[in-house]
Amino acid sequence: MANEAVISPNGKLIASAGEEEVIKLWQADARQEIAILRGHVGPVTSVAFSPSGETLASAGTDGSIRFWDMASHPQVAELAGHKSGDYRRRRPNRANHRPLQAGSNLRTGWKASRERRLGP
Repeated sequence: MANEAVISPNGKLIASAGEEEVIKLWQADARQEIAILRGHVGPVTSVAFSPSGETLASAGTDGSIRFWDMASHPQVAELAGHKSGDYRRRRPNRANHRPLQAGSNLRTGWKASRERRLGP
């Protein structure tokens, strides 16, 4: 079962988050699965593309927010340590801001308006 699905800014990809502990990437026009992103240990509850579409952020009940490179799909960074399992993307309050919200008591946002390469 999918918890959330989002379309990339260019409309070519769909990312879906689900109970299966993975993110599935789909080619939008062909409606065909093209990749499965693995890393979460528990259901994935939220996904959000950066404004450029070059990065995907995902959040799950495992307490992590993970960042994925959309060119070849590796995980490039992880933010861990949230204790609450309530993760969801909240509506942006200004243009080009797509924060990912984590936790019912603790709120952590990823401001994607200024995209930067994360990881090694």
